[in-house]
Amino acid sequence: FDISGELKEYMTSFMNMLRVDAFHFQIIDAAHILGKMRKVKTEFEIEQIQKAVDITAESFEELRQNLKPGMFEYQAQALLEFNYKNRGATDNAYGTIMASGNNANTLHYETNRDKIKENDLVLIDSAAEYNYYCADITRTYPASGKFTQAQREVYEKVLVINKLCIKKVKPGVRFSAIRKFCDDLIAAALVDLKIIRKKEEAGRFILHGVGHHLGLDTHDAVPYGYGETFDNDTLRPGMVVTIEPGIYFKKGMKSVPAKYQGIGVRIEDDILVTKTGNINLSEVIKKEVKDLEKN
Repeated sequence: FDISGELKEYMTSFMNMLRVDAFHFQIIDAAHILGKMRKVKTEFEIEQIQKAVDITAESFEELRQNLKPGMFEYQAQALLEFNYKNRGATDNAYGTIMASGNNANTLHYETNRDKIKENDLVLIDSAAEYNYYCADITRTYPASGKFTQAQREVYEKVLVINKLCIKKVKPGVRFSAIRKFCDDLIAAALVDLKIIRKKEEAGRFILHGVGHHLGLDTHDAVPYGYGETFDNDTLRPGMVVTIEPGIYFKKGMKSVPAKYQGIGVRIEDDILVTKTGNINLSEVIKKEVKDLEKN
């Protein structure tokens, strides 16, 4: 597992010590065993994740209120990460993506050097870590405090998909069903926006899955290399998962009308599976258009 922060340093040091001092023992990777144990969280673990989300929520809101054209991406990043630490975070959960304008269409953009321009959207994928447990949040804000018409059209599509997919999170549901549901909604949105004519043409616009487990690691519990994927999982009470649909129109895409080119939107929330449905742990982080636009 790619465990984040200080715990990763401890584990790496311990493994190196074993290789030197206990070389006559065979070290066996137990990731496939531990992964199954980590999928369902204890009450204590859920409390730590909620605290990480709460720190992230307060920090996102402070950034939202201070975000403006003319700032550099790294300045917005610095303000966000300062507030994580100032509010008691152990660390960042992962490298912050602060992607303005067309940069939002690069999924793991972490350069964070460009100046934020008038009428840019800023896609922010970032979160705090608390007591080794991670949050994982994405919001997309209009830098000027107002969406353009084209930006609003795309944003509202993603917001609806986000909400509908969250409603699907409940015990007994296979995550593969939620992923297919999300992909179908994105395809329908692309037809609505007149980007494609048939839903079957949507594949090249669907750049990532709809979510993953969350816990000690941002992408938690499913060890790579053991033939397991999140899609194979059936949701159970106590699991914490992300829901993160996105629509991306990179500049220069020939089939995309000019008004949409350069727009990238993702909205991500952290969802606890309960016995009767789910709780959105990050519900307090604003995402409605009316709450994001400034007067």
